[in-house]
Amino acid sequence: RAVGNLAQWAGWENSVIHAGGFHVQGKQAAGDFVPKIRTEGRGVEFFKTSPVTGNTERTLNGFESAIAYGPVKYQGEYIRANFNGAGFNRDMSAWYSSIQWLVTGEHYADLYKNGAFTGIVPKNNFRYGNGGWGALEVGARYTRFDASDFNPVLANTATTVYADGANAWTLGMKWIFNPNAQLQWNYVHTDFDSSIVLNTKTDDHEDALNMRVQFDF
Repeated sequence: RAVGNLAQWAGWENSVIHAGGFHVQGKQAAGDFVPKIRTEGRGVEFFKTSPVTGNTERTLNGFESAIAYGPVKYQGEYIRANFNGAGFNRDMSAWYSSIQWLVTGEHYADLYKNGAFTGIVPKNNFRYGNGGWGALEVGARYTRFDASDFNPVLANTATTVYADGANAWTLGMKWIFNPNAQLQWNYVHTDFDSSIVLNTKTDDHEDALNMRVQFDF
């Protein structure tokens, strides 16, 4: 993985212009499955293939970018995976694009360290009745997953049918009480490229509402 911050090289304060990429090469043993995929809302498992029949070369390539100024940040990433071996050569890809805003005015450039964004540190930690409300971040993300090259080897059965692609929209909010505690809320709408059948139920989309309380020690 190689990344860089063009804003730092140019001497632009309070800004991040992040660009980078990675390459991964490895092997997958015969009998293993290509990764199974669940929706972003952690709901149904909508993509699954039959196991590969021989040793397979697995290659991952990805590109990432982020542009931040003050309390606003754009971020995106593209990943392509190839599985090749024993007469089996197929590709899948995924990408996302997101926009986030720190409503309480913290700056993303302050959170950028060693090629990555670290956890949000509020200007004022939450203190009930003492004027501190922590930090509030809101955002939206679009994600696309495409594995149409795997359609002939989906693990479909008489009662289960998988999809080879999906789009998802996410709206989220994060309330950071202090650097060690936060509350997250996400609404995720997923549209499948074709209807799926799981547990005898047919669906072409999924709606999920997730909430998580997180403590770091």
